[in-house]
This record gives sequence, C-alpha cells and structure tokens, in this order.
Amino acid sequence: MRYSIKYVCTQFSVFVFTLCVFISSLTAQDKIDEETGFIIAKGFKIVNMACTLCHSSQIVIQSRSDREGWLETIRRMQAEEGMVNLDPEIEKEILDYLSTYYGWRSDDFE
Repeated sequence: MRYSIKYVCTQFSVFVFTLCVFISSLTAQDKIDEETGFIIAKGFKIVNMACTLCHSSQIVIQSRSDREGWLETIRRMQAEEGMVNLDPEIEKEILDYLSTYYGWRSDDFE
C-alpha cells in the first residue's frame, strides 16, 4: 500500500498535535514512561506488557473510552486478533488503568 508524502505528513501532524494536547492535559504529578509514553501508575506494567505485544503504545494513548468501551475493545481483540483470555484480576487491573488514565475527559465532548 502506497501513501503520498502529503498524506503521511498530515497523519504525522495529527499524531503530534494529539500527543501534545494529551501531554499538556497531564498534571505535574503524572509521570510518563519515556519509552512508551504511558502514564506510570498502578497497572502501567501489565498494560504495557499486554497491549504492546501486538501494537504500539500510541494506539492506546490516542484512544479514549469508558470502562465498558475498553472491555469491548479487549473482547474484540480476543475474538478477532487472537489476544489471550485474561485472568479476571489482570483484566480488572488493565480496565482500572485504562479507564482512569485513558478514559473519556469532559473536554472530549466540547
């Protein structure tokens, strides 16, 4: 599949803008993992391990959903992409992390 330079530059610009908006929304106490860009908090390690097996961390960082939406995403990846079934405690930790740090924000609806 071939993409034009204009298309690639546009997509990259959108990504950089999204990343800048996201980083600027963090509070001073939020620490970011330099390698992945994930917020370092409880659940970070398991999310990093589970999610980056198949795709980059940027897919998660750019996404927003509530807990139910993240669960639907996990179920879809299990059904369509071959993701393993998760231990319920691990799944809960992943959902806690994702819904807390990559959940919907009030400014997403403005």
